[in-house]
Order: sequence, then structure tokens, then C-alpha cells
Amino acid sequence: ADPATFETINREYGRDRSRVYHRQFPIEGADPASFEHVGGLFWKDKHTAYYAAKPIPGSDPDTFRTLRYSYWSRDRDNVYVGVDPVNPRDIASFRQISEQWARDDVWYYAQNYGKYQPFEELDLATFKILEGAWAKDCCRVFWLGNVVEGADPATFTTINQFRGQDEAWVYLMGTRQRTIEEERALQERNKSQP
Repeated sequence: ADPATFETINREYGRDRSRVYHRQFPIEGADPASFEHVGGLFWKDKHTAYYAAKPIPGSDPDTFRTLRYSYWSRDRDNVYVGVDPVNPRDIASFRQISEQWARDDVWYYAQNYGKYQPFEELDLATFKILEGAWAKDCCRVFWLGNVVEGADPATFTTINQFRGQDEAWVYLMGTRQRTIEEERALQERNKSQP
């Protein structure tokens, strides 16, 4: 860093006449004259946008903005989660529903361990987003965009954002955990303990 021209932008960022720094490390290619905060962990300069000091490939800094959830952003051509593009089918109608789900007029998009992908394995007419990462349609139950094998959508309800149940089983984060009878016995044991 050039001490004569260095200035602090915030606790984690600074710049001198030729470079932008995140903590003590230079951000390669960042333009110090145009580097500015967009919101949350997002920044931009005249060339590109950045998430946590990492460039977002293909982003348009002129139309770049953050969305409702802290790691979501968009520009005129795409939506991003961190630095990863979502590539919605219809950018004009794209909207977030929750941290785990988004949609446009063509598809729903499901979070699958940090990545958001078009979720094409559903019946749009009966699809319903439940609590947290849970959803269901007429034929299947889903967790983070994956089919929950064996779950009965007709009787499935959420217990909380991580747990759900149907008439026979309790599920934890999309995985069959125990039968309803085993769950009731476990709850009774827990109630009887001081």
C-alpha cells in the first residue's frame, strides 16, 4: 500500500491511488477510484461487482443491486447468490420468496446447499412452499429442492424449519428419522425426565 494516498473505506476495506484492499490483501483488478459499497457484503467498481472481495463474473456494475436477503443480488441480466449466477429463465419476473426459494413466471428455484437452480421436478399447479426449506406438491415432499423419499405429501406437515412429519414418519432436514410411534415415545421419555 502507498501510505501517502491510502485511505480507510471501512473496517475491512481500504484503498490507495492504485489498489483496493480487503483486510491487508489487494483485490486484483479493482478500480480504487470507482470502488463503492452497494450493501451487505457487496461492492462494485466501474468494471464488475464483488461479493466479499471476490469478483462476480459477468456482473454489470451499472445495474447491479442487492436484493432482500443478504447474499442475493442482481443486475439487468442475472441474479446472483454470492458470486454464483442463478440464471433465471425470466429475469423480468424473478422474485425471492424466502432464503431457500425464489421464482419467476417459468420456474421455481430451490436452494441446494448454497446453490440455487431451477427446480423443474414439481407440479406447478399444486406446489406449495412450507416452512424453511420444506415444500410439497400433489405427489412429492421436498427439502432444499430434493425429493424426500417416502414422504406422503397428503399428510405431510412441518414441525419447524428443520423437521417435518407425515402420518407414519418424522423427517429431519429431508431424511427419514424415526416412526411417529418412536417420536411419541421419545417425547414422553423427555417429559418424564426432570
